[in-house]
Amino acid sequence: MSQTALNELKKISKTFRQIASRLLSTDYESADLNLKRLIEYINNNPVLIDYINDVIETFTKNNPNYELKGEGDRTGHYGRFIFPTSLEGEIACTWTLLNEINDSEYDLLRFAMGYSSPRGKFQDEIDSFNKNVINPFVNHLIHHLEDKIEEAKNAEQFEVAPTYSDDFMAFLRPLAKEINLDSELTDRCLTHVSGNANDPKAWDSALRNAGVVLENRMRKVGKITDSSLVGAKLVNALFTDKGVLAHKFQVESERQGFRDLYAGAIGTMRNPSAHKFIDPIPEEGGAYLMFINLLLKKLDELSK
Repeated sequence: MSQTALNELKKISKTFRQIASRLLSTDYESADLNLKRLIEYINNNPVLIDYINDVIETFTKNNPNYELKGEGDRTGHYGRFIFPTSLEGEIACTWTLLNEINDSEYDLLRFAMGYSSPRGKFQDEIDSFNKNVINPFVNHLIHHLEDKIEEAKNAEQFEVAPTYSDDFMAFLRPLAKEINLDSELTDRCLTHVSGNANDPKAWDSALRNAGVVLENRMRKVGKITDSSLVGAKLVNALFTDKGVLAHKFQVESERQGFRDLYAGAIGTMRNPSAHKFIDPIPEEGGAYLMFINLLLKKLDELSK
């Protein structure tokens, strides 16, 4: 589901709450108008009316002879309505009742009479009807909208652009398969984020280890035993024109490019994480690991 669809669901939810709130807090003289607004909004939004119709279909199939009844009589007032105890039954019968009220020659107040006990003022009857009938129905629909929004959020996290093949996208998601990741990164880094993928602190530990893995690999490839060589000095020991890997390059600018690439990685990524907490968001943490993974592969190629 696209971001546009998610935003539309949020907009529907917000507007529905506003219209429902208007009915739930209505004065008795405006009750019919506000009920009409609610019914029209539901009917004009498939995410709501389709859900209600599905619920009604299920409830009717399981309860073919059910008839909503009230404590009163239809010539005067209904009294309190007796709703089913199931969620489906309450939604189905409330929606049926609200449409009956909206289409009736009587106003909402006539149907609400008897909900205030002992018999109160007109406003008390409307307030009590809203509390006992309208509010539970509204809450059911709000929960439905919240579920749809959550589904849309989850779908968006894993959504892949339809114009790209799965094979192509797999190359952009190497963390999805450990075989695509350097074995030392897998051993030293993935253990920190396994089961804690949303925790920036876990990624902080993983990235700190990744920096150490990179430095150790540089020492191994360059056969450097001098522990005093760190950071830029270590990079220079490998990639300057007199470095141990200089003979691997036929083009001077390429050697210089490698030197700058690794010096930049050490300076902007390895050093900061070694001296302070970075706590990157997962997206940045994953990108960092993939970049280190690429640098390790290039070092391995140069060592052959």
